[in-house]
Amino acid sequence: METLSPLQKRVMRRVYTVYLWRQIARPRTVKAFVLASALAGLTSLVSLPHVVANMPGDPVRVLNFFAAAFVGTDMTVQMLSVVMVAFAAWIMRDIFTPQYA
Repeated sequence: METLSPLQKRVMRRVYTVYLWRQIARPRTVKAFVLASALAGLTSLVSLPHVVANMPGDPVRVLNFFAAAFVGTDMTVQMLSVVMVAFAAWIMRDIFTPQYA
């Protein structure tokens, strides 16, 4: 097998770079990154194990618990929660919507 010339190496490096940027810049990848960033921010502000430990067992009371927790928390946590729910719904819509309809 012959080795690549410096010109071929430079061209192939650019091809790989373009391919990588196209994979990173895909809309679903960007949405997943925003969702993961919001989740990371939320977990740094809220103790999720304590939230789960304080959660009631009754499904109706769980909804009231989350509503009261959402209303009673800081604006930052509220905004991160809204961003997470919105991007999760957007990603789910992308997954279940046919590509070429």
